[in-house]
Amino acid sequence: MYGSSLYWRETHRQPRFLIFDGRIVVLLLVAIMHFRVWTILLALIAALVLWFFDRKGISADSIFRYLRARLVGRKRSARGPSAERTAVDFGFETVHDVARMKRLIEGRSMAASKAKRKGPKASGPSLNKKPNAAG
Repeated sequence: MYGSSLYWRETHRQPRFLIFDGRIVVLLLVAIMHFRVWTILLALIAALVLWFFDRKGISADSIFRYLRARLVGRKRSARGPSAERTAVDFGFETVHDVARMKRLIEGRSMAASKAKRKGPKASGPSLNKKPNAAG
């Protein structure tokens, strides 16, 4: 250690255990401490899955991040689910009201398209005219 150069470029790398990611050591430790067939198979399957994705260029961090995102879901509240307001149905948005609003919106859009076809109204002085110098 002393007298040799330090390779700081190597400090960012993930730890490895043989050809596997270093975090697999935790599962191997559990498999050794609880020596059953299913724990050994679970550790081997996890090691092979992590090794397979590592060969494809996907790190174990990315896999764990993906699994966490799938577990949490699309809606993520900063205050927690207990502070969220629940949806309330006041009953005023019935099928009849929605159809009436749809007709109203269609009528307004038709009136706007008719007004576009007529062209702008000629009201007020034109901006293209030059002001009269006399007056």
